[in-house]
Amino acid sequence: MVVPNIPPPYSCQTILFRAIPYDNLLFKKTGEHKPNVFFRRASSDPHGLSLVDSIQGCKDVFGLPIFGVRSIHVGAMLDLNQDLWLFPDADAPSHANIRHRNGDLTPRLVDNDPECRNLADDLMRISRPVEYWHEENADERFQAELAGKRAGRAAD
Repeated sequence: MVVPNIPPPYSCQTILFRAIPYDNLLFKKTGEHKPNVFFRRASSDPHGLSLVDSIQGCKDVFGLPIFGVRSIHVGAMLDLNQDLWLFPDADAPSHANIRHRNGDLTPRLVDNDPECRNLADDLMRISRPVEYWHEENADERFQAELAGKRAGRAAD
């Protein structure tokens, strides 16, 4: 496959977020997130796997209650699969879609493509739950924790 020379829309250090809009994406006994959080759905992900640039954005994008948020490091995603890319939404600058680098959509589970499950498992492995997503100051807390982690790594 020929990879087009597209400038990166986000730096590798950027953290984006995936909303968990349905309670059936949680294990009932533990409340942990299921890997199908990263299945592309025809109805809610028609342009790719949706990510937003803030925890509050996850809450706002649905206008309905959500059941959790996962953070995903852009650099880790690009390292995971060189064929994945982020396509910013021209109509909503806080929103981007994960697609193949050539612009093709990733498969949906209904496409019966094993790549859907493999991609979901891989994205689940490199993403992290944001335990305090429901708090009013969740974005500020996340950014403060991230800055602390980065400062600690810089000091090492």
